[in-house]
Amino acid sequence: MNRRQHSLLMAITLSVLFSLLLPSPSLAQLAEATMKGTVTDATRAVVPNASVMVTDESTGQTRSATTGQSGDFSLPDLPPGFYTVKVTASGFSTFEQRHLELSVGRITEIDVPMELGEAKQTVEVSAQVAKVPVSTEGRLSDTLQHSQITELPIPQRDVLFLPSLSAGATNIPGTSFTFKLTSSPAVTVNGNRYRGNNYVLDGSMDSNTINEGEPAIVPSLESVEEVQVQTGNFSSEYGRGNGAVVNIRTKSGTNTFHGKLWEYHKNAALDARNFFSASKPPLVFNQWGANLGGPIIKNRTFFFGSYEGSRNANGQTLSFQDETPEFRNYVFNTYSSGIAASLLKHFPAPTPAPGAEQREHAQNPCQVNVR
Repeated sequence: MNRRQHSLLMAITLSVLFSLLLPSPSLAQLAEATMKGTVTDATRAVVPNASVMVTDESTGQTRSATTGQSGDFSLPDLPPGFYTVKVTASGFSTFEQRHLELSVGRITEIDVPMELGEAKQTVEVSAQVAKVPVSTEGRLSDTLQHSQITELPIPQRDVLFLPSLSAGATNIPGTSFTFKLTSSPAVTVNGNRYRGNNYVLDGSMDSNTINEGEPAIVPSLESVEEVQVQTGNFSSEYGRGNGAVVNIRTKSGTNTFHGKLWEYHKNAALDARNFFSASKPPLVFNQWGANLGGPIIKNRTFFFGSYEGSRNANGQTLSFQDETPEFRNYVFNTYSSGIAASLLKHFPAPTPAPGAEQREHAQNPCQVNVR
């Protein structure tokens, strides 16, 4: 290979690698939000060529658009969060609405009523008062915010227990294998096999390539910002599944430093004792971690990191059948040359725990449960 061919090959390789690093428009739709709206005047006539600017209240980043001849605008691929919407048009007062919430994977529609006046006049509208129509999408979905995620009593504090809260969804305990201390549950929705589920994490496919319908990566509960569970009529960008779409978005950095340090503990103090066990089995579950986010360059570049560890030491009461001394004596005396007598002689069972024989004897004189 000459120098020219080598240079051409390097250029092609670098181009391919660079293209892979670019954000994918199709994946961005999965984890981002979209804002649509229509700008009208007091007579409900549309206002074309109005300037629309939205500002992320946590990061200060802005996006802008201009209304078309029909007075409508669309701003796709917005990070979920709270936004301030400002609309200006010639001959009208400035419209401003604060704290408008956008959710992951959803289209939020807003009507913008403009009032006649000077541009220096501002009409402020709160998110509670402004009319925010329900999305016209036909899909069925539930969205859980961070406050709900952290306050709900979730087993093992596993975020993948949340999809079972949706209508028509049921957990399959211990089905999903992930690289965690305990297995996450898979969920079946509306009678469909869990193999038809689709998991999305921050816009990327998160389904296990070996076992379809199971998650590959389970993020820490404290690092999750929002979870959307779609159970029907989801659009084509999610593809390949007929079960459910579990769309998870994690936190990101903002213009202010924020973090959290946590430790959760669980033991057997309030557990009930198994009837056939002499004592309660041990249980010690600890989960700890921390996260931190903030600005690198204000309004431009941010960071967020999270760590979580867990330890789980537990015991389990097992119940199995064992022959009573009366049964063994009966076999030796009656069938001394039989196979059963030979097995009982060469493989004797352990001696039952004190009191176990009396508890079980009333139910079955030939069997006893021991721990």
